[in-house]
Amino acid sequence: MSPQRHILLGLLFLAAVCILGYYTLFRADFNPFKEQHRLEVYFEDAGGLREGDAILVAGMRWGKVEGLVYDSTEDDPERRILASLVLTHEVNLYGDHAITIEDASVLGGKFLKIEPGFPNTGAAPEGDLYGSVPGSALASIGSLIEENRGPIKSTLADFSLLMSDAKSGKGVLGALLTDEELRGDLTGAVTSVRSAFENIDALAAKIRTGEGTIGKVIYDDSIYEQFNELGESLNVLSKDVADVIASVKSGKGVIGTLLNDETTAERVRLAIDDFSIISNRLRKGEGTIGRLLTDSAVADGLKEITRALTEGPGTLHSLIYEADLYDQAKGVMDDLAAFSGGLANENGTMWKLFNNDEAYGELMRALKTLTGTLEEAREAAPISAFLSLAFQGF
Repeated sequence: MSPQRHILLGLLFLAAVCILGYYTLFRADFNPFKEQHRLEVYFEDAGGLREGDAILVAGMRWGKVEGLVYDSTEDDPERRILASLVLTHEVNLYGDHAITIEDASVLGGKFLKIEPGFPNTGAAPEGDLYGSVPGSALASIGSLIEENRGPIKSTLADFSLLMSDAKSGKGVLGALLTDEELRGDLTGAVTSVRSAFENIDALAAKIRTGEGTIGKVIYDDSIYEQFNELGESLNVLSKDVADVIASVKSGKGVIGTLLNDETTAERVRLAIDDFSIISNRLRKGEGTIGRLLTDSAVADGLKEITRALTEGPGTLHSLIYEADLYDQAKGVMDDLAAFSGGLANENGTMWKLFNNDEAYGELMRALKTLTGTLEEAREAAPISAFLSLAFQGF
């Protein structure tokens, strides 16, 4: 091989190494074996975007900005900047897509963000693509400060006055800084709060060990079972209440009948009407009870009867207050009781007369015989009188 060919081969190798180093160090996204896709996007303002800045598609790094061209003769402000993009993958843009230039960090740097959108919005309109530059965070803060310059100055002046008063001992903050007694009170309050938290920690420790009522409720299985039984009882009670309500709705029972049976409801309404009529008559003084409630003469009569019973004279007063008459009445009642007891005695004559058919028949025959004898005596009475007069003549 000739020296010229060696020199040519060496130069070619050196050029390849330089190209590879350049794309390795400065164009990290370069891949000579991968297919590249290009897009052109118009902007009104580049917003600090530079060649080589990254392109993010849906948050994924998909290429770099290849170049930026400013057209000073363009009348349309939205087409002044033309950005050429090189993408490592093809991107499908939809109707709600958005292309913006964003801040890479608060300290600086930019990247181009492509939000492809969603298929349900349809395909992107055909034609040129346009992007936008949202305001940066620092610019927004600067605008906010500029718009509120007056209130900010006033706030700073108030803060300066507050610190001056605090240094001179005015106000609560000044008192805290200069008044030893108030500082001691504050220290005591902090100590009390710390003690309260310590007590809470001690209480929590006792609860964790199962001490006290709360600890037993949490850790004692028997108490848990009691609460569980109480819950089951409440469930049963709720079911019973639900059954009662269902029975009432279905017309069962007295309440269900009153709510659902029109006939019973009508009867209740009639009874209420009757009661209303009776109460009206009572208020008007009609009838015996109405007169008792409203007629003063009847009331005076009842008072007189009550006075006679309590003060006398009269049989009822004597029966109530005189012991001898009471004993006599009691004796009569005892005799009546003995008589009724004799009637109830199966071996007595009266019981047999009332309950024994044979004794009743004998009594009736004796009465018939007695009646016949009396009839014969009455018929024979004239003859006896005549014979008596005739014998007296002799």
